[in-house]
Amino acid sequence: LPLETNSSWEVLDLQFNRLMDSLERIAASLPQVRELNIRENDIYGPLSAVRMLPSSLQVLILEANQGIYGQLDREMFYFPRLERLNLSRLPNFHGTIPHETFKSLNSLKSINLGKTRLEGRFPEDTWKLPSLETLLLSDTGLAGTIPSSAFLGNTDWKVIDIRNTLFMGTLPMTIGNLTKLKKLEGVDSKIRGSIPTTIGLCTSLESLVFRTSLLTGTIPSELGLLTRLEFLVLLGNDLTGTIPSELGGIKTLKTLELAQKGQGFTGTVPIEICSIPDLMTLTLHCHSRIFEKCHCCSNCYNDGPCD
Repeated sequence: LPLETNSSWEVLDLQFNRLMDSLERIAASLPQVRELNIRENDIYGPLSAVRMLPSSLQVLILEANQGIYGQLDREMFYFPRLERLNLSRLPNFHGTIPHETFKSLNSLKSINLGKTRLEGRFPEDTWKLPSLETLLLSDTGLAGTIPSSAFLGNTDWKVIDIRNTLFMGTLPMTIGNLTKLKKLEGVDSKIRGSIPTTIGLCTSLESLVFRTSLLTGTIPSELGLLTRLEFLVLLGNDLTGTIPSELGGIKTLKTLELAQKGQGFTGTVPIEICSIPDLMTLTLHCHSRIFEKCHCCSNCYNDGPCD
């Protein structure tokens, strides 16, 4: 990169190219940069080189650079104005996240660490960052719980993605404070227990996906209050009881996957659900009586999809 020609760059967006350079040289050449986006290039070198970036940095996107390697440490991110951090799809980014790594980043709105080799317990204090809106941790070895205190102060959350992680515990009742939340996904996680009734207060929710997790109890009728919901996927859990007719009030619903590990639900599929205008997928267990009586089911599930 010809950075020597101008060291006063404040915004540098070079994503989706095939540029090759060292992260150390880039960081050392940008003393005034506020936004650095070098996603999907051939940048290489230790992740620790980000220490050379100025403290005024607001956006750092290093996604999908195969040659960037290393681990996190507590002193790596001294960027009090940082709003967006994307270190996803870095196959040589590994290790654990030390406690308090992100604690001082009070302006941080988005963290994306997905599809990396990170493992160990995710720092609980990160959930309490005052400005955080988006947390993407999918396809990692990260573990932990969602603390009930996480949603008492900051209620501006929009996306929580813990798909294919080792997160466990329950969904806290305080989830109902997140009226701006659009996506809550935990496919193949260890989230267990019942779906809190307060989920009905998350009225901006568009996607609620907990496929093959450990949820138990019944489907709360309060889900019918989510009038913007498009994807409701609870397939492969241990939910029981009846399917609430209130789900038929979600006219935006496109995908409804409810097949459980066992026989699952009793009763029938409410006619209100079959009347949802844009519903394209309705999945129940192949060998359940409720599926046999369902005239609007599109497919079934028997420890794997089947027709």
